[in-house]
Amino acid sequence: MLFALGCWLFRHRWIVLAVWAAALLVALPVAPHVFRALNPGGFDSPDLEAFRASQLLDQRFGSDPASLYLVYTDPPGVSLSPADLAQQVESSLADVRQLPEVQQVVTPAENPRQIAPDGQAAYATVTLSADAGNVQTAVPRLQDALRPTQATVTLTGAPVFYQDIFDVTERDLRRAELLSIPMAAVALVLVFGSLVAGAVPGVVGGTAVAITLALMVLLSQAMQLSIFSLNLATMLGLGLGIDYSLFIVSRFREELRRGESVERAVAWSTATAGRAVLFSGATVMIGLLALLTFDITALRSMGMAGALVVLLSVLAALTLLPAILAVLGARIDAVSIGPLAAAAARTGDGEGFWARLARLVMRRPIQVLVPLLVLLIGLGVPFLRVEFGAPDASILPTDVQSRHGFDLLRTHWGEGELSPVLLVFQTTDGQPVLQPQRVAALADFMRRVQSSPTVSRVNSVVSLDPRITPDQYA
Repeated sequence: MLFALGCWLFRHRWIVLAVWAAALLVALPVAPHVFRALNPGGFDSPDLEAFRASQLLDQRFGSDPASLYLVYTDPPGVSLSPADLAQQVESSLADVRQLPEVQQVVTPAENPRQIAPDGQAAYATVTLSADAGNVQTAVPRLQDALRPTQATVTLTGAPVFYQDIFDVTERDLRRAELLSIPMAAVALVLVFGSLVAGAVPGVVGGTAVAITLALMVLLSQAMQLSIFSLNLATMLGLGLGIDYSLFIVSRFREELRRGESVERAVAWSTATAGRAVLFSGATVMIGLLALLTFDITALRSMGMAGALVVLLSVLAALTLLPAILAVLGARIDAVSIGPLAAAAARTGDGEGFWARLARLVMRRPIQVLVPLLVLLIGLGVPFLRVEFGAPDASILPTDVQSRHGFDLLRTHWGEGELSPVLLVFQTTDGQPVLQPQRVAALADFMRRVQSSPTVSRVNSVVSLDPRITPDQYA
């Protein structure tokens, strides 16, 4: 069947190229929008108790995760008293309170616990209103509204963290492409000994990735896709696109060297190397599609994006690439680099470095296997210290503002200040929570929670002020 496909692709090569070119032309203007179409979160699941508690808070209290933390610290060389620091916070936020996109501002004046225990830092929380619009524009307006202050101000919180994830992902992806694409191009030229042959796999892989990114933008209109699926799709697409193309191009050149016509070389390459590509891609897709069984957006979107880019990589390798080879024919070896081209020819004849290495491994399998196993186990040792969990600002570089603010909160207040564990109490009889007998039970429960060695502080409706007794709360 694949042999017949190769013959058909040879005869209709220009039509196939035109279809792929049209798809690429449509995808290129859309693909760059993928950064803003994806979701930075996606680690919640309706099956999780924490998710249900968050939903309950949102329904009953209008709880909004779009809260910003402004951390105020002593400027270099100056030590402000806690009272002075609190005053600096108040004066800097005077205009922020008037912004229409700001719903609430809480400072140390309203909550004294927002002064660090060491007295060297303070923070204010700014909650954006539901109609604040795009956080990307609301946050800069808030920063512009801050009045000058002696203290150093650092902005953090979920909205800034998510924005920084977008910015860092985009920056790092471009940096990775600037490094990996030239390195892959050099490696392909070294393998094939020809600039044309080396460029073809890159064209195929790049086409598959560009169309995948455009399709991800369209998919994001119907379902949530995680920003973390972007790197997976890009790197997997480039890797598989180049890898699959390398198989087929190598076989095509071998067939030409054996004296086959271009048509039969295309057909045999598609039938042999193409078969390996087809089964390899199917296996990878099955593994990635298994992620769709998880009810967690981040994992499902990785499975969706990964399977999509694998599918397009296989389609490009089995249709676009044979059409390109049919057009190039013997010109696949054009712009050859003398010594490299000769080495590539020897490799194709079974006399090159890789053939000799394969024969060595087959002659001494145990001597090769044992040291390689030791090396692989050594490389895997760091995995023993892996920590699983939802990402927070600690995944960002230390020079990013939201990460710096996160570190300041963690240093001056402890680990849970920015991401505390929330406990939601709900009555089952429809009666108010703050009845005398329930207040006493809540107070007793809070005392038991506070006694845990893993708990640094408990804030609750019955512990707002330690001077007030549970009876007075009721």
